[in-house]
Amino acid sequence: MYVRALIRIYESTRDAVDGLAGGFVQAVEESVLARFGKGHVPAPGEIAELGRITQDYLDLWDRVVSDHLDESLHRQLSTAVSNYTAGAPLSELRQQ
Repeated sequence: MYVRALIRIYESTRDAVDGLAGGFVQAVEESVLARFGKGHVPAPGEIAELGRITQDYLDLWDRVVSDHLDESLHRQLSTAVSNYTAGAPLSELRQQ
């Protein structure tokens, strides 16, 4: 049952996740372009700065997107579970 659910989750979210990742890469590219300019070939000392920029964006991703996704999942799960349990709070179901 869990394997089927995981496969379904993967298949139903694959395109959305790819879109999110594409948006992330585009934001990093825009930041690098704004910092260094178009066609710039980074000097050896700038490679570390590019790594920091990328890591900063990854940290922002973790904080913003992960939190937003978690909140949305909890909200939607609560609604879905309520439909099946005639209004029992999700917190009670977690304790069982």
